Amino acid sequence: MDFDALFEQATTPPVILNTFNVDTVDDKTLLDSMVYTYYDGDSLNVVPMCECQRTTGAGMINQRCSFCGTTVLPLSERPLESLLWMEPPAGVETFINPQVWTMLSKAMTHGGINGLLWLVDPLAIVGPEPHKEIRRLMDLGIDRGINHFYKNFDQIIELLFNTQVIAGGNRHQREELWQFIQCNRHKIFAKRLPVPSRMGFVAERTVTGTFADKTMKPMLDAIRTISSAVHSQTPLDIRKLQSRTMLANDLVATYSQDFMAATLTSKRGWLRKHVYGNPLFFTFRGVISSMSERHEYDELHVPWGICMSTYSKHLENKLYKTAINERGRPFTPNEAIGLIESHTLRYHPVLHSLFNELIEESPHKGLPVLFNRNPSLDRGSIQEFFITKVIEDPEINAIAMSVLCLKAPNADFDGDALNGMAILDNRSERHFAALAPHFGALDLDHPRRMSNNQAFPPPVAGAIANMVHRSDRTVAH
Repeated sequence: MDFDALFEQATTPPVILNTFNVDTVDDKTLLDSMVYTYYDGDSLNVVPMCECQRTTGAGMINQRCSFCGTTVLPLSERPLESLLWMEPPAGVETFINPQVWTMLSKAMTHGGINGLLWLVDPLAIVGPEPHKEIRRLMDLGIDRGINHFYKNFDQIIELLFNTQVIAGGNRHQREELWQFIQCNRHKIFAKRLPVPSRMGFVAERTVTGTFADKTMKPMLDAIRTISSAVHSQTPLDIRKLQSRTMLANDLVATYSQDFMAATLTSKRGWLRKHVYGNPLFFTFRGVISSMSERHEYDELHVPWGICMSTYSKHLENKLYKTAINERGRPFTPNEAIGLIESHTLRYHPVLHSLFNELIEESPHKGLPVLFNRNPSLDRGSIQEFFITKVIEDPEINAIAMSVLCLKAPNADFDGDALNGMAILDNRSERHFAALAPHFGALDLDHPRRMSNNQAFPPPVAGAIANMVHRSDRTVAH
């Protein structure tokens, strides 16, 4: 990301945090109001306000606050962009882009010592016995400090690659890093770094205390580091200013990585929960149970509620075109939608009849679907099945499937939940037909060997044995 361009394109006038002296009560209070979003208890404050929260009220909407210069808006209408930005102290040329900092730090860390930090921080120490790559870096005689690194970056980075100081990973990875640096040369350094929007820095006040996400700490420490460098009570020489600036830079990069790992991409993070974890159109999920009546191995009997919600558009279409309402005329769009929504958890004979028509009109034995159990580890984790029946009783919420297809997805009937996706056209079905259960009969790793996915469950093996035993006795007689 080009932070300098982002700063110039900001719709809200940016505020430079260097102007705040956190040693004074007034500046610290004002700065905290721009950094945090405070909630009292479990209630959400919907009162329109500015970023510093000093100008509030519905009558002040679209008015500019005289303290922070931002516009008074409701919480739901406020843009998610950075208001606060940090600048290097006077005399320090630049910051390093946090993403580039992370990548170079990883490639230049040897024996637990960050070679990049040692190079740009003139006060960093390495200990009495540094790693051989760090010793090699020290022997190069490069002037330390971010100012020299910034002014001579191209020559320094080429020297680091040629002398194998940047030695992380294999040759291919080093080549990729070199290409990345060349392609993004104009984004490597930044005159300003953003502080994330206070919408993401949430603190909750309760009777027992104030609680906040611990991943915020590195960014808060970076803010204090820059403020202490700018407003130091004793003058700091250029070496100390560069040192504190790079410590703040390192903290910003640490925050970015921690936030990405813990808050965004973790198993319970925002991306999985609010983006990837959202239900898609024409998909469903339910607990599986055994199909006890006579059936084929690739059949599914699906609960009423799942069928009504997954195929609601198909049912609406049939209600428009073929069905007659209680008044003896075709359904209007609102009537069709209302009928389906009001009977998602209630049986209705008309909807049942229309769904059976969908099954009968299918060119296959039923409505084709992909049925999956996470995690998808093997060939049979995703299989093609066909919905041949809707379960009429809305109280039954389990998806009935054949015991013959349990082995491939490593499923059983003790509460496992599987995901389904409707296949909506014949072209897609022709592609997905390769995922039919019977195509998993052969072992993909061992030619001419049967896959373990086809192992018969004990009840099935017992039934076959009994059938064979009875037929033998019949023949003997």
